[in-house]
Amino acid sequence: MVKQETVRIGNEYDEGLRKRLENVLKSMSAVIESSQRGMAGSQDVEVIRVVIGGKSVLIEAETYLGLSITGDPSLLREIMRQITVLNKATLRNEFSRKRKLLPQDGLAHLNESICLNLSNYLKAKTFQTLHTFLPQINAREVDTFRIITELRKSFPTVRIAAPYIIPGTREMEHFLVTPFTHLVTNQWRIPEPDPTTSEKIRPEEIDIVLVPLLAFDRQGYRVGYGGGYYDRFLPQTRPDCIKMGLSLFEEVDAIEDIDQYDIPLDLCITPERMYDFRN
Repeated sequence: MVKQETVRIGNEYDEGLRKRLENVLKSMSAVIESSQRGMAGSQDVEVIRVVIGGKSVLIEAETYLGLSITGDPSLLREIMRQITVLNKATLRNEFSRKRKLLPQDGLAHLNESICLNLSNYLKAKTFQTLHTFLPQINAREVDTFRIITELRKSFPTVRIAAPYIIPGTREMEHFLVTPFTHLVTNQWRIPEPDPTTSEKIRPEEIDIVLVPLLAFDRQGYRVGYGGGYYDRFLPQTRPDCIKMGLSLFEEVDAIEDIDQYDIPLDLCITPERMYDFRN
């Protein structure tokens, strides 16, 4: 009798996971033998039987339980590898969509948890200058204005800085942000310190950088928005500067297309926990 195993993938069968499964089956030249959809209680259930390389695979997809795949162990390992290892473009699309689907009260709760987890981490640290991105208007990014307010209360002597994108380039300059800083909105609807009235600082002065991202993996690599601004900026900071991502969602297993320009994070704060990639 041929040995069979079953693996589970994901906690829910959403559009992103459905698309990934579809792409993997296509790349592996899977032949669909049968496909049935129905309801089990309150869950949508889809049962698909496919043949890959002459071997039968049974796929059960449930809305709130993710995927259950049964078949030859070596075949399952390859399916798992392809589904769980994602490239930047796929992750950028998938996590942008997940952000858009967040209800407003849910987003507020996630931001509150991130702010609390960050504050708890910083209480044990000694630092003088923290650099943070400012959230793009109506883009559902982490609310760093809330973080700035908390920092001013808990760490009144700490300097807070934010980036300014030099027009026509992919480079940034960095300016202090105080309660009196005049912010201007750039072409991407991102607030920035007015460079004509704000105090400029050097990257070498920064102790902690809060890094924007859409997704991150277990090695600390991140998917940003594709502009490469932070890939250019982060190497300009001191080696002991802490590079800390802020994410509304938890990690993925691995980002497929990492290259020599990708700078891994030291830490990442999510609503659930803090990830430390230095160990």
